[in-house]
Amino acid sequence: MRDQTAGWPFVALGVLLFVGTYLGLAVLASPAVDQGRQIISEQGMVTALSSSLLAAAGAFFLVAAIAENRDRHRLFFAVVAVGFFYFSIDEIVQIHEKAGSAFGRVVGGSGAFRNFNDVIVIGYGIIAIAVLAAFFREASRHPEFVRWVSVGFGFFVLHTAIDSLAFQPTTRSRVLEESAKLFASAFFAVAGYRVAAAIIRRLRRPA
Repeated sequence: MRDQTAGWPFVALGVLLFVGTYLGLAVLASPAVDQGRQIISEQGMVTALSSSLLAAAGAFFLVAAIAENRDRHRLFFAVVAVGFFYFSIDEIVQIHEKAGSAFGRVVGGSGAFRNFNDVIVIGYGIIAIAVLAAFFREASRHPEFVRWVSVGFGFFVLHTAIDSLAFQPTTRSRVLEESAKLFASAFFAVAGYRVAAAIIRRLRRPA
């Protein structure tokens, strides 16, 4: 039987080219005096696409949860789907930014971190790791999930590192930060699609 995962380098290259081209268009669509505006603005092109890709990831993982015939696997993908739907909403509504600002007004300084927004984003990553630890056996049974979520999480870590370490952010640092976020969202969407497709292929395979 043909290996369904053999073409992964071409998928990765396609994602890189697509996102890179989109970022280039976002620069061209920005005002001449601020060519990063469509990338760094919360109402810009990058936020819109990132939210859409995260919603797509959630939809694909929901399909995976519905199609899966093993209870723990179904629960795992349902939890992942809910997480990505939440992140999609967060992108548009700016939940963590508003919560971080409100918390900062009550508590005061954020210590070693630039602000509480960064603390919340890091918390998202910790929660994601905790979910993966709780469902490690289920996740490890899906190589497409491991491959593509690992790549996406790597870009998420890069995004968070730039965001947290740039105490005096510049246009360049914010462009890099938002670009890394968009790459992460794209690879998460690929992960959802590939996992759902792999599960459907397995269930259609003759016993």
